[in-house]
Amino acid sequence: MSAPPVDLATITWGARLQVASHGVVLALRTDDPGLLPRLARRLPHDAVPVEGRRVARRFSVVTRDDPPAPLLELYVGRRRVARWRDPERLGHVLAARARLAVAELAPDRVFVHAGVVALDRRAILVPGRTHTGKTTLVAELVRRGAEYYSDEYAVVDREGWVHPYAKPLGVRGVPGAPATGVTVAELGGCAGQAPIRVGTVLATEFQPRAHWEPAPLSPGLATLRLFDNAVAARSRFAEVHRTLATALLPEVQAWHGPRGEAADVATWLLDRVGLHG
Repeated sequence: MSAPPVDLATITWGARLQVASHGVVLALRTDDPGLLPRLARRLPHDAVPVEGRRVARRFSVVTRDDPPAPLLELYVGRRRVARWRDPERLGHVLAARARLAVAELAPDRVFVHAGVVALDRRAILVPGRTHTGKTTLVAELVRRGAEYYSDEYAVVDREGWVHPYAKPLGVRGVPGAPATGVTVAELGGCAGQAPIRVGTVLATEFQPRAHWEPAPLSPGLATLRLFDNAVAARSRFAEVHRTLATALLPEVQAWHGPRGEAADVATWLLDRVGLHG
């Protein structure tokens, strides 16, 4: 039986850090100063240190004696969300929770679960949750010359522009295993630097032995697919809907259907959308 959560008010904190990403201030603290550098690497890739700002979400890591090895506990606010002996495993949970906090709370931005690349100076959005094959498809397109924007979130501003969120790609060697960070340079590609407009929405997910035979998707249904994958769809309904409707200009093309191998989809996209730099 696991031990009850600790009272965080009784902990002597050995190290603290505050960072900001997309206007969201995150705080990290731990009772073991030696852990802080390792944990700090798990915060959002574009986070910058800040001081004296109001904290939107606080993460606490507590070490507990539990032979044969110390047990690490992660708290979000006052709620315990993970317990691991392995700091790397705990780090994966911290990384996901921190990115999600930014996605939920970022002002003037809507975060959509989606892979994003740029072809012919337009964004290709592949909406979908974890384990739907976004990263595999994004990586294949990057290898073929598409600019990398994200394998996790499409970040859309109020004017409908998609911004880079070029974190290392989360590649899983074994299904269900923690993702390993792979840089876009390791794929032989490059990351986009400037906001761009949406050109295509591709609503698809991997299914073994599926054949890529996409069908057109209406603008309304394409917007709904993005809305269904928007992180703050419930808490900021009107803002999310308005932002996504603004992003999908009349000339946006949308397609849907299950896919098999990513190479087939990449070939189809390059033939249809082109790659003109």
